[in-house]
Amino acid sequence: MIGTLEEIGGRLLAGGQFSASADPWSSNLASWDGTAFRAFGSGLCLDPSAEFPTGQVMAIAEYRGQLYVGGQFANVAGTARAGVARLSAAGTLDTAFNAGST
Repeated sequence: MIGTLEEIGGRLLAGGQFSASADPWSSNLASWDGTAFRAFGSGLCLDPSAEFPTGQVMAIAEYRGQLYVGGQFANVAGTARAGVARLSAAGTLDTAFNAGST
């Protein structure tokens, strides 16, 4: 289920609770490529071994040229991030930013 759509830097991003590929880490965040939504970066996931592995992206925003996502998740590509993360333009985690626990 897609819960939010945002245009960031000329790219349409979708966030929500969904799987964008067979890789459990590539979930909940996708980018429109003109034909279909594709996994954006590494995705966001609680724990791929959990009964309900996917988290949920509830917000996508650009602030001062940086991409932020917020929602119900504990990991971004296997790195602990409690509900908020900053991503690069390619969708990789910005490890310099950690908002801490929620």
